[in-house]
Amino acid sequence: EMLSVGPFRAVLSAASETTQAGWVTLIDGTAAEAETLKALTKLRSTFKRHKVPLQIEYNETLFPKVGEWLEGAGLKLVERNSLMSCRPDGFKPFATPEELHLTQLSSAAAAAELEAFQTIRWTDGGEIDRPAPPVERLRADIARPNSVFLLAWLDWEPVGTGVSHSLKGAAEIVGVVTRQDRRRRGD
Repeated sequence: EMLSVGPFRAVLSAASETTQAGWVTLIDGTAAEAETLKALTKLRSTFKRHKVPLQIEYNETLFPKVGEWLEGAGLKLVERNSLMSCRPDGFKPFATPEELHLTQLSSAAAAAELEAFQTIRWTDGGEIDRPAPPVERLRADIARPNSVFLLAWLDWEPVGTGVSHSLKGAAEIVGVVTRQDRRRRGD
């Protein structure tokens, strides 16, 4: 289910209660603080009703005041990620080395592939010592339409991940992670 609430666009999955997920992205940088906070109140009640934790993503460069507004409203900054954007006319494909292979994961994928994906993605390629979410959660996420989950292999060893979600003509690429010991090698 896609919701438009003030300057935000939110997506709530229609999955079972144990696998429900959602995300919110700020897309309108012209909204004033009052409009943003009013929309935040609506989002909180909607996500609470669906029993889904509220997480908001936004581009700090485009919306420099929003972080202060959200923190003032009681939200907590969890992480900062650099953001890249590309319009179709500006996309330039990159030729990958022959020994690099990509596997599109399915919910029927081998447990070892799913575990490798989760470990690489959620530990930032081995940089952060934290447990990865369970493989069952990934299987449920993979089953959702309009998402693609990729596992990159170099010499048939799992070395990276990538995820794409599309909705109503727009796509978001997330979870692009290279294993720490395979970075900056020109691969």
